[in-house]
Amino acid sequence: MRKSKLDYMPLFTSVDTDGDGLISTGELYNFLRDPRSNALSQRQQASLNKVLEHLQTKHASDPRFLDFEEFECLLTSSKNESSRIKRFLVHLGDLITPRRRKVEVRNYLRAYTCCPPAFFLISITIAQIVVFSRTKGLEDSYWVSRLQFFGLKRWPELYRYVSYIFIHADLTHLISNLVIQLLCMPCEIVDHWRVWVIYITGAIWSAGFFYIFFPTGRLVGASGAIYAILATNIAEIIMNWAEMPWRKGRLTIYGGYILKDIIEILLNQFVWHIDNPIGTLIAHTGGFFNGLLLGLILVKNLEVVHYEVVIRTICIIAYFIILGALIGLNIM
Repeated sequence: MRKSKLDYMPLFTSVDTDGDGLISTGELYNFLRDPRSNALSQRQQASLNKVLEHLQTKHASDPRFLDFEEFECLLTSSKNESSRIKRFLVHLGDLITPRRRKVEVRNYLRAYTCCPPAFFLISITIAQIVVFSRTKGLEDSYWVSRLQFFGLKRWPELYRYVSYIFIHADLTHLISNLVIQLLCMPCEIVDHWRVWVIYITGAIWSAGFFYIFFPTGRLVGASGAIYAILATNIAEIIMNWAEMPWRKGRLTIYGGYILKDIIEILLNQFVWHIDNPIGTLIAHTGGFFNGLLLGLILVKNLEVVHYEVVIRTICIIAYFIILGALIGLNIM
């Protein structure tokens, strides 16, 4: 069970003896030498002692105080975890979590039991590498023909709506997809099964959009599924811009990946005249829309406010309308 924000409030109140909503250096000093501090772990006590020493040394003539948010962040820091794995997980969570969700996500990760484990994206990555190594240069091989999405064989071979993510056109195609896919792995630690659903349905929507415009075309690559994960990440970064750590770097990486794809599509269309680059754009768009809508529906927000409920409701309605249209157009 995860601790909620209120779990630390009784402790904060007991330390804040004058009830002004702030913990002074004197109050913190008295608490750390009181038996009440035994309720904390040794690492938590050490963190508070280090802060106290810093405040007494650096700000002796200018008393500083801790408010509840600062106090809570200190107690939930990754440095307080005894397990290296837990410290690593909490640190990863900090890198991808907006400030207002940081403590809740830290407590969630502290209670994380690796059940289900965050193995999905790494397993998909390994499978894609293995399949590529076995099918490289064999575009007409049995497995390529069986796994790629081919509209004319979509029924009854419905598995093709997902299996095509294991086939890649060339090494560059594979590497560019896997780099972004692995960069999204920390999201699976926080939102585990939700990431699985977004990834798989992103692949399905990508193939579904592609079939509508190119019913006799062939589709390979995991880009549509990756676009679904990217859309979820981009939406969260933009909605929590002021509080999101590494926001510019992450947005630059995600945006650079998308820009690279757009430039490649334009070159294929107008310079190299490679067949069907627009089909690739449509497939990517399908995955992106799926991730955008389903991400806002499924991705866990531990402090839900009213406008988010409204947005989620709109997304649910839009998602099922588009899904219904997609199914209808794909069975025609």
